[in-house]
Amino acid sequence: KGTRIAIIAFAKSGVAKQGYILKLMGNCSETYENSLRKTMVEFGVENVVEFVPCQPNIKPYFAYTTAYIMASECEGLGRVTAEAMFYGCPVVAHASGGTLDMVKDGKTGYLFHTIDECAELIKKVCTENQEKIILQAQQFAIEYLSQEVYGPKIMEVYESVLNEK
Repeated sequence: KGTRIAIIAFAKSGVAKQGYILKLMGNCSETYENSLRKTMVEFGVENVVEFVPCQPNIKPYFAYTTAYIMASECEGLGRVTAEAMFYGCPVVAHASGGTLDMVKDGKTGYLFHTIDECAELIKKVCTENQEKIILQAQQFAIEYLSQEVYGPKIMEVYESVLNEK
């Protein structure tokens, strides 16, 4: 979801000229991958975008990642966004859906509405110190998204729904 947006924004950001690579993690159909590859060629980034299959442990990836781009226009809970925050990876996210519950613009990450805004934020994350955002995001993740805190809240919702029937 939103992968094409991420590819175009990455291309428009110009950070590939500085040595940055966009890694697309997850599995997709061959047809979808081929359509994404066409977009990569169209925007001239076919040599700086890599497909990485789903990984059982993403922590090592976040340790060396400059930013996590959540470009989905209709993300629900956003588990990977929460993981990025826990692991100290700045989040650049589409301002929609459940992402708005986690990413507070300029405080725990960055929000965008358009591809051009996303491209500008990618540049920002690649050129400016992100320590303050990282620390605030980690603190938010620990206080509100950890299994110990969030788990019981989810169970309350499930129990409430089940008790209604």
